[in-house]
Amino acid sequence: MFNIQYSAAIIGIGSISNLGVKQGREGGDKSLHKLKARTDIISPVEFSLDRYVPKKKEQRSMSQSQAMAVYAAGLAIENAGVLNDLEVCNDLRLLLSCSIGERDERVDVNILKNRHEQNFCLNSELRKMRPTTILQRLPSLFLANVSMAFDLNGETVSYVGETSAAIASLKYALSTVSSSNTGRTLVGGVFNGQQPIYHEMVGHNKNFPKYQELVFGSAATFTILKNVDQARQEGTCVSELRYWGEFVKDDIAKVLKSVNAKLISIMHELTNTSSLLNDLIALDMDLFNVNDYVGNLFEASTHTQIMLTLSYYNTSLIQGSEAFILSENISGRFNIFSLIH
Repeated sequence: MFNIQYSAAIIGIGSISNLGVKQGREGGDKSLHKLKARTDIISPVEFSLDRYVPKKKEQRSMSQSQAMAVYAAGLAIENAGVLNDLEVCNDLRLLLSCSIGERDERVDVNILKNRHEQNFCLNSELRKMRPTTILQRLPSLFLANVSMAFDLNGETVSYVGETSAAIASLKYALSTVSSSNTGRTLVGGVFNGQQPIYHEMVGHNKNFPKYQELVFGSAATFTILKNVDQARQEGTCVSELRYWGEFVKDDIAKVLKSVNAKLISIMHELTNTSSLLNDLIALDMDLFNVNDYVGNLFEASTHTQIMLTLSYYNTSLIQGSEAFILSENISGRFNIFSLIH
């Protein structure tokens, strides 16, 4: 049985990736551009934190990943029209998916460059390391940066574990919001594929072809969710986000055919999806393969997929169509979400 399990209204959404900075309903059908060539590293566009974190000292205390998360959260809060609303921000629940284990590359470079100097002091260099490095970039520091930047005082929860973390945060957000008539939830994820640690991982697994196919993207995306009925009544609903459940790859085509789905967004990790894509094409479905545009995003995957699906199918959604989102969290298993205006 294929039924909606949870649903909530998106009232604000913001994202930064190699495709640029995006907020709310932007773009139109097929307005995004595919990667020109496959590469093992994709960088996000340049951005300035000045609009959300004016103090340079606070900006310097963040890693690039943390700065991306704060910026994307600010875009979503701003898009929802509550950037300076202290009452709303004070109660805003924050859910965030991220990875752990980041080195401070600036300290590494200084140590390698100056280690043979007579007056070189290793401890002096190590003291320059950000707390995020010493604590292995614990997710709580991501939560703290976002919370302090926007004066958030609601519940905070972090999730770790690649795409599974992104999906878990969204499922919890949707289940909480759909069962409540009050409150808003800010949910999002960040992944910075520029870190050497990920490319070293591929190097260590060079005998496994599937790892060599990874294209590490970099993105951060946040969404503010609210009860659907309330948001539609207030006129603040950007789009309705629905969760349908988790399905094995071999059942996907049958499940989507049962609801006459036509617009399909798909994002995978390491599974070869060619057979699934062929099945969907045979059913005359319009496919948006997100990996072709941003690479692999892990903890930021499903969050960013939702934003890009909103952009890619914007015109069709406005005309009343529903876009289905397939996000792989375990090899061969996909969680299905959908967007409808």
